Amino acid sequence: MPKRKSKTTLPSHKADSSGDRASTGILRVGPAGWSYPDWAGYVYPLRRPKGFHEAGYLAEFFDTIEINTSFYQPLHPDHAAQWIDRVAANPRFVFTAKLWQRFTHDILSTTSGSAAENERAVRAGFDVLRAANRLGAVLLQFPFSFHRTAETVAYLSAVIRRFADYPLVVEVRHASWDSPETLELLHSSGVSFCSGCTGGATTRGSATMQGFPRMSATTISTPPKSWRLGLREFAKSPSGLARRLWSPTITFKASLSSMRCSSSTA
Repeated sequence: MPKRKSKTTLPSHKADSSGDRASTGILRVGPAGWSYPDWAGYVYPLRRPKGFHEAGYLAEFFDTIEINTSFYQPLHPDHAAQWIDRVAANPRFVFTAKLWQRFTHDILSTTSGSAAENERAVRAGFDVLRAANRLGAVLLQFPFSFHRTAETVAYLSAVIRRFADYPLVVEVRHASWDSPETLELLHSSGVSFCSGCTGGATTRGSATMQGFPRMSATTISTPPKSWRLGLREFAKSPSGLARRLWSPTITFKASLSSMRCSSSTA
């Protein structure tokens, strides 16, 4: 399989001098996770060579992957270091990591005395990725039950401040958050928004904000003759893979991380 052409430098994450981040947009496309047994033979080769690792293999074709395990428990620093080594051949590659669910789904626990200890556990793994310039975004993914109220707005603001030194992306799913006030909160905090096609809220963005769209495809139909051929085509043309996102027999979740690109779903 042909290797991705290597590039010499990572893209800058700084806005241009005019302050218009959309003028220097960067679009990264990648899957949400890599540990899927039913990808064998479709995404991954059936016969895996010695030293094969899913993240390293996907990094030949994609410039980002969403880390799911950090949602269920803090990312272990040793694991983060290993994954950095796995994707070393792609200098453009960055990870998107979900924030531990303790901060998004367990508000009572977060407001207790254990918050500082939980924060230290989260930062231990994230800081390894950041130090290697491999942390593209930290996704704060709140549940549909997280409605917009004065209390939840205050809580969201507090979590944003707690992790403000990371490149943050917020996903709020309930329609009550679909308001100019929500966008202003994120914009004033320097936080990106995530708009996912999950059946929940649809967030209308402005042309000057950063975006993080997420797609999920579950349609069952005839699988392609070779998913790996589709990956090769993707390396040349994003539309080649886009057509296949809705055709495999497996569930393929893709996170499109446009860390420095405007996105509008209006």
